[in-house]
Amino acid sequence: MTEIKKTLAILKARWLEVAFIIGIPLLAILSRKLLLNAGVKSISIIYSATLFIPLLFSLISILLRLGFLRTVYLEGQKQQTLVVLLRTGIHFFWRMFVLGLIYALPFILLMIVFSKLMSLSVIPWLHTLYPILVSLILIKLIVLIPALIIVLDCRVFDSFKFLRRYKLSNAKELIFLYCGNIAIGLFRSILSRYFWGTSCGTTCCNITTTPQYILTTVFSIITYFISLIIAVMAVRFVASHDLPYDDYGASLNSESLQEY
Repeated sequence: MTEIKKTLAILKARWLEVAFIIGIPLLAILSRKLLLNAGVKSISIIYSATLFIPLLFSLISILLRLGFLRTVYLEGQKQQTLVVLLRTGIHFFWRMFVLGLIYALPFILLMIVFSKLMSLSVIPWLHTLYPILVSLILIKLIVLIPALIIVLDCRVFDSFKFLRRYKLSNAKELIFLYCGNIAIGLFRSILSRYFWGTSCGTTCCNITTTPQYILTTVFSIITYFISLIIAVMAVRFVASHDLPYDDYGASLNSESLQEY
């Protein structure tokens, strides 16, 4: 667990930034629920704002997260201001947006395949597992491609070419945490379905009691935190390997990668 301890040391040293990265999306969900519970559905302008607020907060959280990961690679435990994180995150935002669009295609295709199997009753309970199966099948892409873009500061399609140089099997702690986070999400879904009577375990479901709010919030904090640990470990894993080389044997740094 050496790598996990080193990563936790970084997060501990930069705890305030971590608190913002994890807390902002939770605050967005909470604020929207409070407005909806106050009966703002009857006021169209305010209701529209409740749809926009989570999106805005999520965007801010993504930018902070991207900036955090880049500065972890560059300066390790050194604390950064939120302005620096936002400015750094903006540099990578559109590449991550394009990456999300690229990821959507194999996700959709695999979902269709699993859905067909489910409709044919080949495996009747597959509807609860196929998102997990997709995440496991695409584990290397999900974990390492964003880290490659952040560390090498390269274009999205270049990152796919560099991916073959890295073996995820050499990062067993990273795989362990990734699978553990999936298991936590599955447990939360089972808890929600069989004990609360809802279709998912997130705070977006029809959860009405205070204990349910508290428990789902705790689950969200745990999964967000583990996800951040995974992302930092992926960045450190990529950074610990030699940078890719061009056709002439020269090491590709961030500046040369942008021109590659």
